[in-house]
Amino acid sequence: MLFVGMQTEKLGLLVVSRAIGGYFQMLRIANLIPSQSLSRQGPA
Repeated sequence: MLFVGMQTEKLGLLVVSRAIGGYFQMLRIANLIPSQSLSRQGPA
């Protein structure tokens, strides 16, 4: 029982860490897109 609990806890942590990683990746991409469009508008 304890072993199963530890396994599910590890799995949960993996899923959470993956979700957080994907979320930050999305934020990074979302931050990159507007900065590029702003730099394009700057010189013009």
